[in-house]
Amino acid sequence: MLQADVVVIGGGIIGVSTAIDIVERNPSTKVMLLERDIVPSGASSRNAGFACVGSASEIFHDVNLLGSDAALDIIEQRRSGLSLLRQRLGDDGLALESYGAHEVFAEHHPALDALDQLNDLLRPLYNDTFFTRCDDRIGHFGFANTHALVYTPFEGIINSGRMMESLWGMASSKGVCIRTGCEVTSIDGSRIDVSTPNGQRTVLAERIVIATNAWPVTVDGVTRDEYVPARGQIVVTSPIDDLRLRGSYHMDEGYVYFRSLGDRVLLGGARNLDVAGEQTFAMETTSMIQGRLVELLDTVILPGRQYAIEHQWAGIMGFSIDKRPHVERYTQHVIRAFGCNGMGVAIGSTIARMAAQEAMQ
Repeated sequence: MLQADVVVIGGGIIGVSTAIDIVERNPSTKVMLLERDIVPSGASSRNAGFACVGSASEIFHDVNLLGSDAALDIIEQRRSGLSLLRQRLGDDGLALESYGAHEVFAEHHPALDALDQLNDLLRPLYNDTFFTRCDDRIGHFGFANTHALVYTPFEGIINSGRMMESLWGMASSKGVCIRTGCEVTSIDGSRIDVSTPNGQRTVLAERIVIATNAWPVTVDGVTRDEYVPARGQIVVTSPIDDLRLRGSYHMDEGYVYFRSLGDRVLLGGARNLDVAGEQTFAMETTSMIQGRLVELLDTVILPGRQYAIEHQWAGIMGFSIDKRPHVERYTQHVIRAFGCNGMGVAIGSTIARMAAQEAMQ
C-alpha cells in the first residue's frame, strides 16, 4: 500500500495533471499522489479562474525583459497548456465562459503604442488580431479614471473548484492512488517520509515528482528553496444591480485582475504595492492590499455604486526568476516541476506533460 512506481507530491494542477499524463502514457504504471490537505489548498484552488496567456502590458513587459523569442515561447506554452486542459476536461469540466478580456489603462502606457507589434508577434499562434483598442466601451462598463481600454477575444474565465474536482475525478478513474492528509517531511533516495494524522509513514517509489509550488522541500538532506512565493489576495463583492461586466479584466501589467462572478465582482492582486512583503507563505489578507483593492472598486471599477465586500482570501503563487517553467532532475529518483508564474490555469498542463516525460525516461 505504501509503494508505487511513481509518487507525485502535490495535488494541484501540475501534480494531478502529471499523474494523469503518466498513466495515459503507460496504464500499467502504479502512480500515487500525495496531498497534504483534504483538497489542494495552494494556488490551484484559490486562484481567480483566469484562462489567459497575458495582457497587452504584461506581454509588452515580458518582450522587453526576455526578448521577443523567449516571450513568444512562454506564450505558446500557455496557449498549448490551455488547449490540453480543454481537450482533457471539456469546457463543462472547467465551467468555461468565453467572453474575452479587456485591459484597463488608467493612464498612457507604452504598450498602447505597440499593439501592432504585439499583434504581429502573436499572429503566428492565433492567426488573427489578438489585441484591439476599444476606448468607446469605457462608458458602457461604467469605468471612471480610465484612459484606454484594450480587448482580446482569446481569453476566458473558469471555475477553479470545478477544474480541480474534474482533474481529481479523472485521475482517480484512471487508477491514480490519491492519498490526502499526507505532508511530506523529507525525501531520501527513493524513500519519502510522510506525516499523517496517525503518525509518521514511509512511502517508497522509484521515481518522485515534486509539484508543491514554491514550498521548500528537503531532498537527500538538502533543503531546496530556489523559488519565490508570491501571495495573491482576493475580494468578492455583494451582488450588484445591472452589472455590465462580463468576462475578465486586467490592470497594471497583470498585477491587478478582476472578473464578473455572476452579478458580483471578483478582484485580486495589487501585490506590486509591497512585493517583498507579499513574498510569503502566510495565507492571510493585509489591510494595505485590501485597501488598494477597495480603492480600485470605488474609483475605477464601480464608481458611485453601492456594494459590500462579502468574501476575501489569499493564495500562494510561485515564481521563477526568469519567468520560465522549470522541470529539473534533482537526483536519480527526484524531479521537480515548477514555474507557473501566476499562470497556472494556462501553463500547468504544459509543465505537467514535461514532468511526466522526464519521469518516464
